[in-house]
Amino acid sequence: MIQPTLALNFARTGQLDQRVNFSRSSTGVYTGYDGILKYAGINEPRFDHDASGNSLGLLIEEQRTNLVTYSRDFDNAAWTKYSGGTGSAPIVTANQAIAPDGTMTCTRLQADRGAGNTASDQSAIWSQVVYELTDPHPVTISIWARSTDGVSTQNVHFCNHTSAAGPDITVTGELQRFSVSVDSIAYDRELLKIGSRVGFNSTASIDILIWGAQLELATTPSSYMPTTSAAVTRTADSAEISGDPFASWIHTEGTLLAKYRDAGWLYNDVPPTDSLDLTKYIDDYSTTAAGDTIERVLFYPRTLTATQRGRIML
Repeated sequence: MIQPTLALNFARTGQLDQRVNFSRSSTGVYTGYDGILKYAGINEPRFDHDASGNSLGLLIEEQRTNLVTYSRDFDNAAWTKYSGGTGSAPIVTANQAIAPDGTMTCTRLQADRGAGNTASDQSAIWSQVVYELTDPHPVTISIWARSTDGVSTQNVHFCNHTSAAGPDITVTGELQRFSVSVDSIAYDRELLKIGSRVGFNSTASIDILIWGAQLELATTPSSYMPTTSAAVTRTADSAEISGDPFASWIHTEGTLLAKYRDAGWLYNDVPPTDSLDLTKYIDDYSTTAAGDTIERVLFYPRTLTATQRGRIML
């Protein structure tokens, strides 16, 4: 068996090879080996893990923005406490349980839509997000939630724009992240609404813990971006080998093999079957989709043309 000229096993080593140049001009969030969310500084690579602590590799994401302000502070006035019909004003109590980042910042939300049976019977909190759209655009909203008692299962309405534009989600005793993706109308504001209303709810009230609200103009959720009084943008991750470090192992022929996680789906090692455009292969399999986690990149001898020598984007 021919040994690889370059072997980057990010999931195993949890660090960058010295030939890799990494940058990101903002902070970022990732899951540590202990299952707790961590905050990475500017230009600090993020080696992600699943909830069980299994190493996933180097997290690479495109630029995204969380448009929701006070994403953890639901008692703030930026979150409207709404009641309609027979519903009562929701009760919002801050700092009631341990959050995904290990801090005591989960908020308790108690909402009761009353005994009515129309769509106007509601008890909810919502945040208005202002932006300009000229055409419909995909929107993804996400939040962590669990039942307050850590046992019961509850149906919670979770939507954008109007009380009807979103599904009910089933919140259990396990703190987990929920997300909903919808096509926004061409409009200059969106609502992220969480609460109890008539519809699929089997009971009139909910009692849950919530944390980390996020609204993105995208089809999938990305890593969490905490906000206070303004929207927050996480810039794109960039990892590359270029110049002399690249020339030291690329030579004139080779095959690139990559294993990565793309927005939650695992792609196994699949080498290209035709002549290889090195840069295109990496772009297609590592950097274009939101939330890619690169596990390893291997280089094996295979035919490459001189014009394909240059820079590899990881």
